[in-house]
Amino acid sequence: MSVAIVYLSGKGWVAERAAELSGLITDDVTLINLKDRSAGQVDLLAFDRVVILGAVRMGRFPGKLKRYCFKNEALLLKKKISFAYACLEEDEGKKNAYLLSAFPPSLVKGAFAKVWIGGRIRLSDYGWIQQKMLAPLVKDDVIEKKLSENIEVLAGMINEKL
Repeated sequence: MSVAIVYLSGKGWVAERAAELSGLITDDVTLINLKDRSAGQVDLLAFDRVVILGAVRMGRFPGKLKRYCFKNEALLLKKKISFAYACLEEDEGKKNAYLLSAFPPSLVKGAFAKVWIGGRIRLSDYGWIQQKMLAPLVKDDVIEKKLSENIEVLAGMINEKL
């Protein structure tokens, strides 16, 4: 069995979580970073399971990740897929709405898991204007909520060969 973790990381936190998840999966794992030009050449037919991993920013997932899922929807529907997503929102209804508004409903509803993995805002990752906007929310340059236990649960589900 083989697993693809398809992700897009803007500030590095999602890439760290992709590596953490891949280290917990017992099968062969391929990390597919959509920032790499070679990502479009990876054949999803070679994988049994696919994890879609991205971060919500300003209430939205990155367009490149969304377009990838819409473009490959028919193929992804034939796979066992899951979503792992980063955000600092704690309201379950809003988090579910983020997924449903970003990705094909058939993928979201058919996913065997939708796992919230926390999130991070680090002021130094942003430009001056964004820092001014975020400063009231962020103390000591960073807010981080890493939910390793949720990443472990997802890895366990993948390892059980669902």
